[in-house]
Amino acid sequence: RTLTDLPDRYLFCASRLELNKGLFVLLEAARLVPEIPLVIAGDGPARSRMEVFIKRHQPSNVRLLGWQEQQHLAELFQRATAGIVPSLLPENCPNVILESAAQACPVIANDVGGIAEFIDDRVTGWLIQPGQPESLANVMSEVFANPQRSLRLGAAAQQRVIERNSPAVFYDSLMDIYARALERHA
Repeated sequence: RTLTDLPDRYLFCASRLELNKGLFVLLEAARLVPEIPLVIAGDGPARSRMEVFIKRHQPSNVRLLGWQEQQHLAELFQRATAGIVPSLLPENCPNVILESAAQACPVIANDVGGIAEFIDDRVTGWLIQPGQPESLANVMSEVFANPQRSLRLGAAAQQRVIERNSPAVFYDSLMDIYARALERHA
């Protein structure tokens, strides 16, 4: 499918398609909210199982796009009401959260590992407990019902990523580390 035949509003998940990424929890949640379009981009070892699940359960609101080029991912994030990161296992610094925030797209994510360091709950996105399709579906409904709030959280997420994760910030931080190291050994 092309990017032009997507709905005007949707929730978006970009992920390597692996079992530990929580994608089957996401698919179960999507079945609970059939009125909310869900677009999933990515590829990986769980893709064929996801395709079987989608064929068997026929959730009409789910579109599996497969692998996408970086510029298409940026466009998908820009157009999305929110992103979803349903990982079940701890992740230290999920790039997808930073990529989403850079496009002013807030994220619904499981509160595992270091994810809470990148999302302030209900300020720059939404944090939920992992492995609970009903909870995820409830937040998906809440987010989709209030697109203006999603825009506000997306702007806050974008500002946060600029302030904390831009190349200039990393450069300044690295130079500070070098300066302190030089002071200690001088």
